[in-house]
Amino acid sequence: MNDNLAEDFGKYVVAAGDALLEAMFIYDLSTAADKMMAFDCVGENNDAWKVGPFLSAGANEVQIDRSRPYCLAISKETSVSISLVLGPEPKVGKNGGVQLSHDSSSNEFGKAERIVSKLIIIEQFEIFKDFWVRYDGPYNSKQAKKWEDRTDADVLERLKLLTDRRNELVHNDQCTPPNIREAVEFYLGLRIVSERLSDAEPYAQKALAHLMK
Repeated sequence: MNDNLAEDFGKYVVAAGDALLEAMFIYDLSTAADKMMAFDCVGENNDAWKVGPFLSAGANEVQIDRSRPYCLAISKETSVSISLVLGPEPKVGKNGGVQLSHDSSSNEFGKAERIVSKLIIIEQFEIFKDFWVRYDGPYNSKQAKKWEDRTDADVLERLKLLTDRRNELVHNDQCTPPNIREAVEFYLGLRIVSERLSDAEPYAQKALAHLMK
């Protein structure tokens, strides 16, 4: 591993890691708020409150009333965005919320996870690609052919699966939506591929054995 590659690989690891942690924090916040507003999560003994992320009152404070769903006061920017996309008089759903599309509901739980997971996967691939463009890396099928004699076949096969999934999420609206575990595993998969291609210390490969058992 030459000095320039080692330095750039270190920058890639930092950039990808920072992006993942920032997105995961947004995932926790959005999912916690999503739970507070969902009819499916009503009830103190609901499974939604057994595993985080969720909002809770601090120690020795009056606990949050989970007997009813809460409402979100949207930002002015979101209000303007709704008008731009749906027109000045958007269709209202049966529960009083804005009807975004035929297959979505304002009270549906799980939107936050799907959206954030998709954004994580797309962003992680772009960070990976930005790093490997400098070294003529195998960031697409054409480039991968150049690396067939330079790395193990299993590395390129793993990368192909990751690339195909990213392309599916970008170009196929009807594909199976991702969840947050897949997003974290996508980050790890790209990092393992990068370590193998760079001959870097296999930190991520070792971490894989302990990930989310």
